Formats: sequence, C-alpha cells, structure tokens
Amino acid sequence: MNNLKNDEGVTLVEVILAFTIIIIIITTFTGAVLVGFRSERTTRNIDLASSMSASILDYLANSNNLKSVINSDGVDLSSGSYSNDIRGFIEDDLDTVSPIIIKDQLSDIFDDHLDNNRFNYLEKSEIEISDSGVIDDLYNIKLTIFWQEEQGEGTYEIETMMRAD
Repeated sequence: MNNLKNDEGVTLVEVILAFTIIIIIITTFTGAVLVGFRSERTTRNIDLASSMSASILDYLANSNNLKSVINSDGVDLSSGSYSNDIRGFIEDDLDTVSPIIIKDQLSDIFDDHLDNNRFNYLEKSEIEISDSGVIDDLYNIKLTIFWQEEQGEGTYEIETMMRAD
C-alpha cells in the first residue's frame, strides 16, 4: 500500500529540460537540412554553368570552327585580345562567320542552356579570346558565367588554350 501512496510524478523542471533538449535537436537538424538545400542549389548552378561552358568550348575545340570565329569580322584581335558578353558574341559578333551555321549552332547550344528555368543566368557572363603571343594560331579562351542566387551572385570561370590551324 505504501507504493500506491508514494506516487512520484514528473516535475516541471524535468518537463522543461526535456522540451529544451528536443527543441535544440530539432533546430540543429532543421539548420543542417537548410544548409543542404542551399548547397544543392549552388552545386546545380555550378553544374549548369560548367555544362554551358563545356558545350561552347567543345564547339570551339574544332579547329575549323575556331578558325572561322577568329577570322570573322566581329571578333577583332588586332589589339591582341577580344572580350564581349556571351550573348553578344554569339548573336552579334558571329554574323560574318563563314559558314553561318556556326552562329546558328552556338546560338542553339546557348539557348538550350538558358531554357532551364532553374538557372538564373546573368547577361554579364563573358567570353575573352586573346592571342597567346608565343605560338602562331594559339589562343587563350576564357569563359566566365554569372548567375543569381538567393545569397548573391555565383560565378564559374574556365580558361583554356586552343589552336586554330
């Protein structure tokens, strides 16, 4: 009978301590999930930017295509270098490229990447082409892709050398 009369319950301090521990665990877990989501978005944007850059550089890697671009009237390397935003390079400066199919194909590649509504591409993305100055027909090509994210601007940059012989 003494056991029945000596019922001890949970004190208010124990309940508050238990709830505090649960809230700390939930807050920590929620923060980790949010960081994971942000990281996934950033990784996806880097992947899209690298894919766009790779598509353009793969196309220019064909020495005939690069030679046509370098010899076009729109790409002026008389000062040793050329720079323009990517859209302007494709839509304006490649107007005189022979064959014109190069402009059409690069435009299609560019548009395919921009059609992804989850990639907030910024128009200040640019292409730079410069003469290596060391070997004839060797060019340094640099692509910089910018996009907008919730926490600011993202950037992907790739630079390579290609020969147009």
